[in-house]
Amino acid sequence: MKIVDFILLFFLSFLLVSCNEDFSPFGKEKEEIILNCVLKSDNPFQTAYLGRSFMVTNFNPASDKQDRSIRNGYIRIWYQDSVKIFSDTILTIQNNSTNGVAAYYNKKFVIQPNTQYEIEAEFDNGRKLHATTTTPKEIKFLPNRPTIPPENGNSVSVGWVSDNSEIFLYKAARYTIVYFKNENGKRVRYVKEVPYQYILENGNYIPFFPEPSYDNKITVSMATFDRALREISEGDPNKSNYTILGFILEVLVYDKNLTRYYASKADLSSSFTISINENDFSNIQGGRGIFGSFIKKRSSLKFNQDYIRSFGYLAGLK
Repeated sequence: MKIVDFILLFFLSFLLVSCNEDFSPFGKEKEEIILNCVLKSDNPFQTAYLGRSFMVTNFNPASDKQDRSIRNGYIRIWYQDSVKIFSDTILTIQNNSTNGVAAYYNKKFVIQPNTQYEIEAEFDNGRKLHATTTTPKEIKFLPNRPTIPPENGNSVSVGWVSDNSEIFLYKAARYTIVYFKNENGKRVRYVKEVPYQYILENGNYIPFFPEPSYDNKITVSMATFDRALREISEGDPNKSNYTILGFILEVLVYDKNLTRYYASKADLSSSFTISINENDFSNIQGGRGIFGSFIKKRSSLKFNQDYIRSFGYLAGLK
């Protein structure tokens, strides 16, 4: 079972930060029921998490190795005239000493843009948690997108248009490079993320990916593309083993709930007390947590084959 998206949900249930007049590094303990579920448009495999909040004796919530997940819950999501039931399972988190955590999933749940979804988690004792999300509308990419490298300038810039009612939703954009690598006579497909920029730190170039923002444009320098392309075959002298298939722009548009969650994180640096009694953002009625959604929009960019060959690679689709 895939666990990439679940890991986000798991760590969303960690303690958040607030401020208190009488300074203490840790707030008072109060157990809360946590429900986290982020619906995604690019994958029909949807996941949810139920758990209990907890206190730690240091500033690292990940130091707690106990399984705080809740089993035998009943999760449903309604939309329009349909309902989706989530099954429970056990997932193992890498680098975590627990035997596994309970998660809930539906592997045939395709969400649509501009649609309201309502989640309910119910327990044997009759307690219920409830929340709603409305998926964002689709964005539209501006015409006349540049090639890689561009005919003019030293950066690749692509913009998009959002509905007027959604200009204040957070977006996260990234370029990716899709390529084949010959491995033991077989072509294996890979995807390389292109960072927003590389930061030189102690002689090493560290990729930097910004937090989501309200921006409706992404601009990345050709120097960054050059370094990302070189990293694909770093340490491998046989560059002809690599075939560049294309450059893809991906834009995630977050709903109002995720936008508020990410916006609240910006205030954490000015807070001093770890507490579960006052968290940064929750939209779960009857408990704590996040029920949100995002849609993903993709666009391919044309590239110059001579540019690809200059790295020693083969050029695939143009």
